[in-house]
Amino acid sequence: HSHVHHFSGVILFVAWLAGVRGRVAHSHLNTEGPDRASGAPRRLYLRAMKAAIARASSEGLAVSDQAAGALFGPRWRTQEQWRVLPLGLDPAPYTRPTDRAALRASLGLAPEALVLGHIGWFRPAKNHPFLLRVFAEVLARRPEARLLLIGEGEQQAEVQALAGELGVLDAVVFAGPRDDVPALLQVMDVFVFPSHIEGLGLALIEAQMAGLPCVTADHLPPEAWLPGASVTALPLAAGAAAWAQAILEVAGQPAQFPAPHPYDLTHSLPLLLERYEHYRR
Repeated sequence: HSHVHHFSGVILFVAWLAGVRGRVAHSHLNTEGPDRASGAPRRLYLRAMKAAIARASSEGLAVSDQAAGALFGPRWRTQEQWRVLPLGLDPAPYTRPTDRAALRASLGLAPEALVLGHIGWFRPAKNHPFLLRVFAEVLARRPEARLLLIGEGEQQAEVQALAGELGVLDAVVFAGPRDDVPALLQVMDVFVFPSHIEGLGLALIEAQMAGLPCVTADHLPPEAWLPGASVTALPLAAGAAAWAQAILEVAGQPAQFPAPHPYDLTHSLPLLLERYEHYRR
């Protein structure tokens, strides 16, 4: 069961040669845009890997329609080899009571602060520069606002420098990688997710499971918008001021938890186990 996108072609081809019965390619990413912009050597590699995946995998799973199209091709729906399988999360940690005030204090966040949150690698796809410009607009209207960024990555220094240029650095908390995300979501007031591309948007799903109002880019996979949750979807072209206004409109909403959805582990885990059992028969 390979999760390394195009390079799964190598792994699954070796597994096929070794006689492994079940060989699953799993797509978590929507790379169609970057793939189209690739140079000739990269395009040759992508073509070879997709051909290897089609030949050597016994089946392919994807977290969303967009992720499926990116790895398995635009006609994936017409072939039984490919399917979408929802990711699974245990909902309990996202609603478990936490000491919000103490956790805020540990992060240097005041009890009365309006805390915007984001979870993601510091990479171009996550669009941190736009997020900072949105936050600058919010901060101009709500001086007590703070931005909590969870994650790390190659663009972190660049993002920190931009925060300094925009005059918001002192109001931004770079929390680094954390293993207590469900608790950290409970210190936020609004979750902001302006990614350029996402295979699904797991962090967005987590935020909704925690009951947070979410403001997100409207071109992301719609499978990540859970029924009954509070999600405001905007185009990036609307600009930072419009995003800030949308954030302020939902700030202060009471927690709004989603209705039953396919990402609950009790729904998705049996589907995955059924696929494994298929190869044991």
